[in-house]
Amino acid sequence: WDISPDGLTYTFNIRKGVHWHNKAPVNGRELTASDIEYSWQRMLGLGKFSEGEPGVHIKYFPELSEVESITATDKWTVVFKLKQPTLGVLSDILSNNAGLVLSREVIEQYGDITDWRNVVGTGPFELTDWVEGSSWTYTKNPDYWGTDEKYPENRLPYLDKIRALITKDQATVLALMRTGKAD
Repeated sequence: WDISPDGLTYTFNIRKGVHWHNKAPVNGRELTASDIEYSWQRMLGLGKFSEGEPGVHIKYFPELSEVESITATDKWTVVFKLKQPTLGVLSDILSNNAGLVLSREVIEQYGDITDWRNVVGTGPFELTDWVEGSSWTYTKNPDYWGTDEKYPENRLPYLDKIRALITKDQATVLALMRTGKAD
């Protein structure tokens, strides 16, 4: 990314070759700057959106209220303009907690992402099962862009599946760890 000398303009160059999971309604299309623009405008309430409470992220990341506009200037570039220079904005933009990028197709088809089955991401794993209060299962994204830095011929991730068990009882957690059923 680049920051203008006056601290008011942040320009981000989007990595080429990143694809959404190969799942309807997005079907593995490439992530573009327009996706970033749409998601951030929606999160910050900078446009007209029909669902929920637009701009809810500003409650948790107040520095983001200084964002005046977000514009995809071409397929691979997105520009954030600020009302005034603000120290925490860059950190918030780059934060995994604030910067959730959502597919326009998913939002338009389902209205939101409250149903886990509709979630489509770009990461190394895809959420493939969720049993409330019991477990989350993530399966390898075979189209993930990343490679191992030490062995660039190896595509990431190495794991085929991750199953996260949700266990609130401490005695059960201890028993699972002692028996090697959990790490």
